[in-house]
Amino acid sequence: MEIVSAREARLKFAEILDSSRDDPVSIQKHGKNFAVLLSNERYRELVKMEEEMLSILAKKIDERNEYLDEGESNKVINDILNA
Repeated sequence: MEIVSAREARLKFAEILDSSRDDPVSIQKHGKNFAVLLSNERYRELVKMEEEMLSILAKKIDERNEYLDEGESNKVINDILNA
C-alpha cells in the first residue's frame, strides 16, 4: 500500500486517485494514518463482505436463539474468515 502525506495527496491528487485504482493509498496527517483512498470496486467488495459476515452472524445467533457474548461473536467471525 502506498503511503503519502496529506500535503502530497493535495498536491498530486489526480495521480494518487489514479494509483488508488490498483491499490489502496494510505494518507497520513502529521505522520499518523488518517484516511485510505481506494477504488469504488474495492470499496463495494468490502461492503459486500461485511454484509455477508453480518448475515452469517445473525443466522448463527438465530440458530442458537440466544445472545452471543463478544468472545462467541469473535469466534464465529474468525471461523467465517478462515473458512
